[in-house]
Amino acid sequence: MGINDQAGIAFKQPKTFDERFGIAEQCSARLDMKSPVLIDDMDNSTCENYAAFPDRLYIVDLNGKVVYKGGRGPFGYKPREMEQTLLLVMMESQIRARQDAEKKAQEKKAQEKPVKKIPGKDSGVPQKTMKRPGGKPRPEPPGPEPQKLPSNQPPGSKLPS
Repeated sequence: MGINDQAGIAFKQPKTFDERFGIAEQCSARLDMKSPVLIDDMDNSTCENYAAFPDRLYIVDLNGKVVYKGGRGPFGYKPREMEQTLLLVMMESQIRARQDAEKKAQEKKAQEKPVKKIPGKDSGVPQKTMKRPGGKPRPEPPGPEPQKLPSNQPPGSKLPS
């Protein structure tokens, strides 16, 4: 009895894609696979295009670009090399995501209209009394009374407590 028989995953060669799909579902369930299972078409075009026979490991980035092509398995496998590539791809993806977020924030900030500040008591700019329609002056906003600097203290310095 072979290892596939022992694992309950020995099947006859499928003749249709539906049969192949059913076998893949059964294998995935019986082996408790945690990663997605991809199924080649009945012409095995993916296997042919990627020279995947007998086994070959690839890493494909989020844009669909092959970023790692391992050696023919199982003897050509280099797990540490593949792991390093995967970590680099993930880090590059995170860096790009941060850069994109920063760029969007800068674009949003550039599109915002600047807020025009009205000079007030605390701004250091002399305040003019604005008149409302009808000639009545605008009431002063509540706030602390302005303090005068002692004559020996330069402008812009802090008041003594």
